[in-house]
Amino acid sequence: MRILLVRHGEPNYELDCLTDWGHRQADVAAKRLMEEGIDEIFSSPQGRAFQTAEHFSKVSGIEKITKLDFIREIRYGHEDALYDESLNPWMGVKKMIAGGENMNVPDWREKELFTDNTATVDVDKIAVETDKWLKTLGYEREGLFYRKVSDDYADKTVAIFCHGGASTAFLARVLNLPFPYLCAFLFHIDHTAITRIYFESRNDSLFMPIVELASDASHLKRAAIERIKDHERKMDEATFLLKKKTLSEDEAETLKELMMQLDDYLSSEAWKRDHARDEAGHLPKDLKRGVLSEDGIYNLLESYKTEGIRIR
Repeated sequence: MRILLVRHGEPNYELDCLTDWGHRQADVAAKRLMEEGIDEIFSSPQGRAFQTAEHFSKVSGIEKITKLDFIREIRYGHEDALYDESLNPWMGVKKMIAGGENMNVPDWREKELFTDNTATVDVDKIAVETDKWLKTLGYEREGLFYRKVSDDYADKTVAIFCHGGASTAFLARVLNLPFPYLCAFLFHIDHTAITRIYFESRNDSLFMPIVELASDASHLKRAAIERIKDHERKMDEATFLLKKKTLSEDEAETLKELMMQLDDYLSSEAWKRDHARDEAGHLPKDLKRGVLSEDGIYNLLESYKTEGIRIR
């Protein structure tokens, strides 16, 4: 059996849904996942994960998406003060590593970051529920390892669409690794990143699952190229309209909308990632890069603000 853990696309956390680019990422990921021979779809009940699963459901023709309540995203902070950044596991682990502290220890729950943190509660819940769920698929935990007790899923591949924290907790359980250690190891889980785990098909001995693929987001390069090209078109159109000086009401409204979209892109995490990819040489050499220039969009926005336009 193979299990694929797929993180959701770029989210709007407040509305618990995908952004426009998150939907595009999910579409690209869905096409990539068609290479995996997936038989069943499972998903966190949270909107951003479920919407990502829906993209694959549409592409694959697998209509049924089974919700797994236990794989919803972990919380952090105190019960009465959730999402206190001082108790963010990933940021906290990063600081601990900077201080030379070992993350690969069994008593990680006793560390100050985790002693009174809802993240610990949720991680432990996912551990328990993961084993219950695996048993329904025919894989039973014995001590630190697993044994196949049924052939029902032995030759199947299933996908779980979930979250960075939840998938980290899932992996910590099945691989017998401390959660903080995996937080450090999987610190940068890109949206729609794919992890593939193999569970033995034999039933004559105990085994530990094998990680065949970890946090693969190479398909996002395609999404990044599409995003850059889309914003290049917007920048070209905005530049053309701005040079006209005198616009119709419809053209002025179009220009305003283009400027808002370009401004949003320049201030987004997506632009930072695209710029970093370009700086690292991961984008095609012949790709137009006007929007990736740090001054490109900014200068255009300044011209829009200072030069003004006339409405005919």
